[in-house]
Amino acid sequence: MTELLEGTTIRREATVQELVAGLNALHERGRREELHQRIGCMLTVLGVMAGAILVALGLYWAMGVLGVLVLGIYYYASSLDPELADEPRIRFASALLPALEADGPVHLWMELNAYDMAIADENEPVDGGVRARWVQPWMTARYRHGGVERVLEVVLEAEQQQDGIKVVSEKVRHVLALEAGGTKRRLELDEFPDPAAVAAWITGR
Repeated sequence: MTELLEGTTIRREATVQELVAGLNALHERGRREELHQRIGCMLTVLGVMAGAILVALGLYWAMGVLGVLVLGIYYYASSLDPELADEPRIRFASALLPALEADGPVHLWMELNAYDMAIADENEPVDGGVRARWVQPWMTARYRHGGVERVLEVVLEAEQQQDGIKVVSEKVRHVLALEAGGTKRRLELDEFPDPAAVAAWITGR
């Protein structure tokens, strides 16, 4: 199975076992790239120090070669995604999917980009600053359970008050919606959703 993540988005229809394996593989990738980034940063610092010594010794050609190597290492280290190692949305999905008790494949869509990396949906001047609001859907799971098609959606709603330089205050909540058999239920949380609690809400157990 190819890697789930394309850019910052996951879009795949597969069995629960395949999806969980793919999500766990993303965590493993994050751990590897976290280590590689640390090593890359250390080598970059050592390279800069060695370059200064080479310049002091008048070995400019060696400094040029070393500079190219250091730039290559820095470029590689900056291209990695170590945040995948601790991405809570991946952990949430990998823990929740088995609890859905899907009859067959699950169509999973996820957005892993941080909400405030996108342009705010609404900006309002307030107290010499700006109040910005975002609505970010970040997970949809379509599956069948008991012969009934279900759609689970998770949406992040965030509000930041900014003074033009920094964030003064921030409010984040998650809204979950479950559609099944023509009925729709909502669950609003002021904290990141716990997969066990969400599973209990979905199944009513």
